[in-house]
Amino acid sequence: MILLLRGDSGGRRDAEHGGAGGAAGVYAMSSAASWTAAGIGALLACVGWSAGALLAGRKLRRARIPRRSILVAVLAGIVGMFVIPVAGLFIGFAAGLLVGEYLRRRDLRSALRSSGEALKAMGLGMLVEFGMVSLAGSVWTVGVIVHFAMA
Repeated sequence: MILLLRGDSGGRRDAEHGGAGGAAGVYAMSSAASWTAAGIGALLACVGWSAGALLAGRKLRRARIPRRSILVAVLAGIVGMFVIPVAGLFIGFAAGLLVGEYLRRRDLRSALRSSGEALKAMGLGMLVEFGMVSLAGSVWTVGVIVHFAMA
C-alpha cells in the first residue's frame, strides 16, 4: 500500500513546491484500482491487528495471566532484541514471561504451564495478524497489477 501511495505523496510535495512534473505524477498514480487496493488493504490490516489483540487478550484473561507478567515479558523482549540479534525479541519475551510468572506463583511447574498458555495466546494473535496482513499484501499486489494493466 505504501508504494502505491508513495508516488502520490511525493507528487504532492513536488506540486506544493511548484513542480509541474509532480502534479502529473499525482494524476498518473491516482487510479480507482490503487485507491481501492489501498483502502481494502488498510482495512484488512486494521482488522487483523484488532482481532489478534482481542483474541490474545481474551485467552490471557481466561488463563488469568496478569498484566504485570506481560509487561515484564515485553521489557525482557525489548532487551533481548538488542542483546541477541534476530531471535532476541522472542527469546527475551518468553524468558521474561517465565520469570514474571515464577515471581508471581513461586512454583516452576505452574509458571511453565501459565507461560505456555500465554505464549499460545500470543502466538494465536500473531497468526491472525500475519494472515490478515498477508491478505492485505495480496490485495495490494492485485491492485498494482490492475493499476498498471489499465494504464
